[in-house]
Amino acid sequence: MIRRETHKDRSVGDRDGACASVIDGRDVESTFLGVHSHDAVGHLVGNGSSVDLVGFGTPDQHVDVHFVSANSSCIEQIQGAVPERIEHRPTRGLRVIATAYVDPHPHFGHPACRRCLGHGGQYDVGRWPAASFGAMSLRHGRETVAIPGPSIMPERVLAAFRTVMPNIYDGDLLDASDEMLERLKPIAKTDGHLFVTIGNGHSAWEMTTSNVFSAGETVLVLESGRFATVWGETVQMSGVKVDTVPGSDRAPVDVAAVQERLASMPPDHYAAVLMVHVDTATSVRNDVAGVRAAMDASGSTALLMVDCIASMGCDEYRMDDWGVDVTIAASQKGLMTPPGLGYVWASERTVERGLGNDRRNSYFDWDKRINAELIYQNYAGTPPVSHIYAAREALRMIDEEGGIEAVWARHAVLADAVRAAVRAWSTPGGLDLQVCDPGAYGNCVTTVRTGSIDALELARRCEDGAGVTIGKGLMDPPSMFRIGHMGHTNPPTILGTLGTIEAALHAMRAPIGGSGVAAAADVIGAAL
Repeated sequence: MIRRETHKDRSVGDRDGACASVIDGRDVESTFLGVHSHDAVGHLVGNGSSVDLVGFGTPDQHVDVHFVSANSSCIEQIQGAVPERIEHRPTRGLRVIATAYVDPHPHFGHPACRRCLGHGGQYDVGRWPAASFGAMSLRHGRETVAIPGPSIMPERVLAAFRTVMPNIYDGDLLDASDEMLERLKPIAKTDGHLFVTIGNGHSAWEMTTSNVFSAGETVLVLESGRFATVWGETVQMSGVKVDTVPGSDRAPVDVAAVQERLASMPPDHYAAVLMVHVDTATSVRNDVAGVRAAMDASGSTALLMVDCIASMGCDEYRMDDWGVDVTIAASQKGLMTPPGLGYVWASERTVERGLGNDRRNSYFDWDKRINAELIYQNYAGTPPVSHIYAAREALRMIDEEGGIEAVWARHAVLADAVRAAVRAWSTPGGLDLQVCDPGAYGNCVTTVRTGSIDALELARRCEDGAGVTIGKGLMDPPSMFRIGHMGHTNPPTILGTLGTIEAALHAMRAPIGGSGVAAAADVIGAAL
């Protein structure tokens, strides 16, 4: 509704700094950013959660416009929009009151309607953004999380997670635990052992380290982004020596370099080779089967250990067929369960290799779990009740979809749609895919380089303005963002996310080549 209001001189702020006053019956305090122009702008107050605009002007006089915000990123945004006219003073927590319609203005853009005001004049107050840099928030609906984990949780899974605490010694919980463990093995395509830790994926790293390695042994880490390196650092803290095969954050592991390194050492020099299937930070997918072939060709007796925390349940993965000895994953990404469970699948050769190692501890000891007779022995204590029920429900949903192969196929289409969108947006100095080799694209996450576009500001607009949370870049946050397309996601989720990103890019006047949404729709349409 439009209503007519009268505001007196010095409503909010003055050239000397802070001023306490009343607007629409609310007490406010602010200091200001001053912007001076030769055009009458009117009295502005932004209708959103980030920026307030307050100004005075007449048709024949200079105008003071005060930008008031408690959000430092908003300050930076305004400074970027009008750098030659800005002066900055700290703000206090003024919240948004209303919006006035004003003339189109070179600094403020559209939408606007003419209203020239003198001090104490009357003006129309409406509910539309007064400025082009985000005065309104449209996020007040169902929000979307498009980060690469934790992913969107299905309502069925959340309902199962909220199950009241049962008898933990008999009955349904025991059946739920057995079913969860039974359903998890086919997800990794293995007949090997399965162990569940109460923790995140790093707890699965720790379980593997404590059960397999002895102090003084050496492992070979294959770099391809961030997380293989972090895994190596974790292992090193347990007294294990770490060598690396250096890699690029835009390309997969160099299989030939791996074979060359292994062949230059005695066959038993390395206890294990550590690699990541899809790096969550860079979205690079590595050739696991190719690395195993390189290991075999070199004569190395090392175990092959693969981190699938990002990719499990999204990208095709065949543990036994590819000759993997240890696979590590977690509950909160493609497996659609709240954070809190780590998974380790281990070959019989791995279990035997670890017998008698000097790093074993009681909590992670998987010998006790292999021979478990009671439910608590599978979890080294009280079972993670809520997570067991939730994980069972998520695994049932995978089977209902048609099994893990059908899930892989869905993720491949949605990932192709996201990449098509980024390619359509791409311009020199603007957006571009992080991964250069199409054969190394991960189907669980896409990392986007932003060039001259402020990735943090893009993420802020998507979340604050539209309720879509995209992943911040881990390697270079101001110049990178990530789109998670893992787990419980479908075309409406993906197209909504891409549409929001595209709208935010338009709002920022960022350079883009074309419509990413249209390109993504073409990919999805071809699969329907």
